[in-house]
Amino acid sequence: MNTFTSKFLPAIVASIVCAAAQAAPNEVSAADEAMATNWAEGVDMDKDHMVSRAEVLAIVEKAFAAADKNKTGKLDMKQLAMMLREFDPRAAGVRSSAAKP
Repeated sequence: MNTFTSKFLPAIVASIVCAAAQAAPNEVSAADEAMATNWAEGVDMDKDHMVSRAEVLAIVEKAFAAADKNKTGKLDMKQLAMMLREFDPRAAGVRSSAAKP
């Protein structure tokens, strides 16, 4: 696991989970499940209707690469904000553009 993944993946996953669980932390509404299903469509590469760690990591790596416009292997705060926006279901469109094939 590279430094980026080990350092930022927990924060990214936490922000996805927090956004999905705003109403009730121990309940999953139909809207939450629909959002997850929509997002998973572009992430679930083996189409087993489950999202593996490897599939999530691949999407995070793709989003990082897209945000790293200078190809330095590092993101400034503006680039990081743009990348994190890709995982925010409240942003334009529920499905992350990083998750699109």
